[in-house]
Amino acid sequence: MSFAVRIQSMALAVCLFSLHGAQAQKLNITSAPQGYEAASIDLPNLFTGALGVDPTNENRAFASVGSFGENRLALVDLETETSWIVATGPFGAISGIAVFSATQVALVENGSNPEGPPDETILLATDSNADGDFDDDGEIQELIAPILIGPDSQFGFNGAQARIAPLGDPSGIPSGSLIVQTADGNGNSELLVIEDPLGSPAYRPDGAAYFSGFDFNGGFDFDSAGNILLGSLSSTTFQGQIEMLVNTNGDEDIDPGESNLIVEGEKLSGGLSDLAVDADNHAFCTSSGIVATFAVPVDPLNNEATPSVFIETDSFFLSGILMNTKSKSFIPYSGPDGAKMIVGDGIGTTNLIILTPSASSATPIPTATATPVITPAPFCEDLGLYVLDSFGGRHRVGPNVVQITGGLYFGRNVAVDMENVDSGDVAPNADLAVLDRFGAVQFVENTTATPSQMFYFPEGSNPECGYAVDFEVTHDSTGFWVLTEAGGIFRGGSTNPGGEAQLGNDAADLCATLNIPFGGEIPRHPDLPVDDGATLRAVGFVVVQSGNNSDPEGFVVLDSQGGHYLFDGEGNFLDDGTEGSVLSADTKYPFFMGLDIARDIELHPVGTAVAGLAIYDGWGGVHPVPVEDTAGGRVGFLRNDPPITTVGLPYIQGGFDNPATGEDESNPAEVGIDVGSIFRDLEFCQAPTGDGIYVMDSFGGLFAFGNTRLTPDSVATRFSHSPYFFPNQLAVDVEAQTVAETEFRAD
Repeated sequence: MSFAVRIQSMALAVCLFSLHGAQAQKLNITSAPQGYEAASIDLPNLFTGALGVDPTNENRAFASVGSFGENRLALVDLETETSWIVATGPFGAISGIAVFSATQVALVENGSNPEGPPDETILLATDSNADGDFDDDGEIQELIAPILIGPDSQFGFNGAQARIAPLGDPSGIPSGSLIVQTADGNGNSELLVIEDPLGSPAYRPDGAAYFSGFDFNGGFDFDSAGNILLGSLSSTTFQGQIEMLVNTNGDEDIDPGESNLIVEGEKLSGGLSDLAVDADNHAFCTSSGIVATFAVPVDPLNNEATPSVFIETDSFFLSGILMNTKSKSFIPYSGPDGAKMIVGDGIGTTNLIILTPSASSATPIPTATATPVITPAPFCEDLGLYVLDSFGGRHRVGPNVVQITGGLYFGRNVAVDMENVDSGDVAPNADLAVLDRFGAVQFVENTTATPSQMFYFPEGSNPECGYAVDFEVTHDSTGFWVLTEAGGIFRGGSTNPGGEAQLGNDAADLCATLNIPFGGEIPRHPDLPVDDGATLRAVGFVVVQSGNNSDPEGFVVLDSQGGHYLFDGEGNFLDDGTEGSVLSADTKYPFFMGLDIARDIELHPVGTAVAGLAIYDGWGGVHPVPVEDTAGGRVGFLRNDPPITTVGLPYIQGGFDNPATGEDESNPAEVGIDVGSIFRDLEFCQAPTGDGIYVMDSFGGLFAFGNTRLTPDSVATRFSHSPYFFPNQLAVDVEAQTVAETEFRAD
């Protein structure tokens, strides 16, 4: 985006004109995070700040080039890394570009050239004869005249960034509408909506703004929920700020109470010129010569965000940023086929910087002995995922996943686990069940189908067996088991045969053993701090089910050190079992002496004791059980034996700070690198074979191994639009989905 304020534009023009005939300048990245690769695309002239991408072709972008009073429109091919002029104009100053298709582009003309198209207005460029340019007679016309020109403006229309409203009528804006941000200054700027721009364009609301009251433009974009992030620049402090616009009543404008300042000026003291949001709900904004980033808040009307530096450049004024697609992920190491970030400098450079996720470095998964070659598995047929955040929000990942809606939302960090359930009485009805820290299980959509329970652990009650950490649901969704921090197993619905909700016998005695700090009889690893909050506690369990919900074949409880406890359906210790069974005392499990590092345990979806399970540690290690090949075993692919997958999964032996806590978990002298680890959850492919896994970190980063991958040499899953909460550690659980939105569902 060009600085749309006319006085600022004139100041920039001096810089631009002074470079004509001089040595062309190039924009360079001086610092970037690991997991990305940078490229540069030369432009046919100086970049002047506006960017747009073709929604029908993610490799086709448009950019404004030239100088003030002599702008041109350039086409940028991101695949071949070439560019050329497609509209000579001449334009005064193209401050915004919104692309309908390869042949129709909206241009916000913020300047004047007597020899060019109409000035200081909103234009529509149409390639009527499909010859690849917009230079033929009549191909550039006024789309609609501007309105609400600021009363204090001395220079007429101050249009800036422009976008096309995506599918789904986001924020109450009809899909396909043109949205334009203005820069009138002194609290007079607006966000304008023009509906039916290619038919009978009209402002919506009639003659009024969708939102107003900010100083200068700072860009805007939609998040994955359809809410708008709107950036602006103060006319007094020249600091940037970002507001969330949440149209809760779905009307034609933003009403009082429907906006929230999520990034205050002090956090963007270098100003703000443009912003973009990626498929993972991560926002990026240009401030002076850096690109800053933050996770879009989970509760946008009540939460705030703190940007951190993403990339640094040798520029002092980055003017434009854009993601080329929101159908692909931009997370690090997700592969070169991911989304591309386009960044440009508005003061005298002749190139754009393109940032693309790189392929992951190889990280072998811990394995044991060599085994025969494994035949490649069939492609995983899961249709998508649901991600649970700690506030109780459920995030749909993948365009074809069944829409499961409901009012369940805690608004604070108490959600601990989620499971797929069927809540239909007669016909199948895909649903989700969520467990909170206090032991309550709730179905999301059909709440009346939630099985009854006779236990609850009130906040502040210091329950004997601790608070809830995990749960499992019966195959018919009529009952469930809940695991607590000290290893207690509690039964609800059809799993309770009557009487006490807690599973008795040896299983009940575990509550006197677990949920204690390391030290003394439970020695801490000698290289790690002692009093850093590390505890020996139950972190997860699996239930090997039988045909009787109240008497399953057995339980495996996992503690944070990797210790495992085997019980039969009545809670008695198991000391024998089928060879190779996860319920056999002779089966080898991983053990992490002195470490608080085990995080998840997942039974293979075949569901038998001999099919095996996987244990996930906080550094990203995946551990199959049993390790050896056994009859009926299904987890051997996790050993990464030949044919070896050269691209493993992320593995980070380090701590990350959690902003929700007072201590700095990233300081290894204070908090162990096990306690501060970030990897949280593992899930098998559900359809058809279970020969792949998804793993998730606490920021919401999703990675794949086996037949769940997008491509064999990438850690990316096949699904985009997953949430990403960095630097907040809010991601709790991920569940694979096999039911499509188009399939019949009973109401």
